Amino acid sequence: MPKRTYNTFCVTVLMTIAVIILSPQFSYSRKFEIAPQWIQESWREVSYPQKEWYTGFSQDAVPRNANVAQIIQRVENEARNRMAQGISVHISGTSQTRTTSSQTRQGEKVDETIGRDYEQLILASTNAQVVKAQTHSFHDQQNNRVFAFAAVKRSDLAAYYASLIENGLSEARREFDLSKQLAAAGDNRGAAEKTAQSRNKVQSLVPYREMLITIDPENGLKRSQRERADELLKQLTAAQIELQNDLFVYLTSKETILGEETDIIISGLQTLLTQSNGRIAADREAAGFVLTIEARVANPKSDGVFHYCNAAVRVNLINTKTNKSEALINVNGPKEGSMTAQSAAEAAFKSAVPVIWAQIKDKIAVN
Repeated sequence: MPKRTYNTFCVTVLMTIAVIILSPQFSYSRKFEIAPQWIQESWREVSYPQKEWYTGFSQDAVPRNANVAQIIQRVENEARNRMAQGISVHISGTSQTRTTSSQTRQGEKVDETIGRDYEQLILASTNAQVVKAQTHSFHDQQNNRVFAFAAVKRSDLAAYYASLIENGLSEARREFDLSKQLAAAGDNRGAAEKTAQSRNKVQSLVPYREMLITIDPENGLKRSQRERADELLKQLTAAQIELQNDLFVYLTSKETILGEETDIIISGLQTLLTQSNGRIAADREAAGFVLTIEARVANPKSDGVFHYCNAAVRVNLINTKTNKSEALINVNGPKEGSMTAQSAAEAAFKSAVPVIWAQIKDKIAVN
């Protein structure tokens, strides 16, 4: 073989071997991603100081043939949970209101329950996009481990809670203003519902106030707007008392069976009203509503053995605040029969009670 040809051959062989050796599928070494600094506790303590951040860290091994994506997701959730637990423990140690409240109820069991409730609120908060909470994860393929790190800035979390409180109090005020409008229009039931919704909204903000005060010890008390909330609750309490008085019902009736007066229908309605937590007024002046019943026997018949009839009832429900009728209806009760005209009429009057109640309960019953 000529020397020049031989040299060319050798160069070709060497290049082929080099390509094979350097090819990824024939490589004898693996390149691993460089571990991030945050897996080191010392780095986290310096870069995420406790005065400015809440953090959570978790890690776990990756079993052979395991679903790595699922393990990463689980470890990330554990890191977020530990971050939330850390915030909850901080609040538990500094919140005198919560500690005192739990001790006066059922001791440690209730305290732990409230603590878990705080953790759920915190988790929901840190998952909110506006809070800008961070979650990092790293799969160490060389050592088959997964690491996760969660962090949220105190200032971001405090701003989020302050915003929740502001928006919540504004919403409660709107509900209260609407309840006043409904009350002025004579819709006492609707007004009572809106007032209750407003109160519930204000009370639901208490955990956020406590968390804000703890997270922002310098300005949290002012930002929590406690005085504004207490003043609104005071107004709501006064309104609820007034509305409760307006929901009292004075009942009166004129029921006649065979020329004799009876109180079968009015007594039945009083029972249903009481069972529905309705309020019965002792006199007309103390009532928000006056319910008047006029009832007589209608369509009496007899086949020589049985007597049949039904009750013809006129119902008038007057709102004493507006002096307008909330319900003015005529009811023909179900047909009833019995061995005597008296007992047939009594049965007919009793059967008319649920029919009447169905048409007025939404206006005077509490539930």
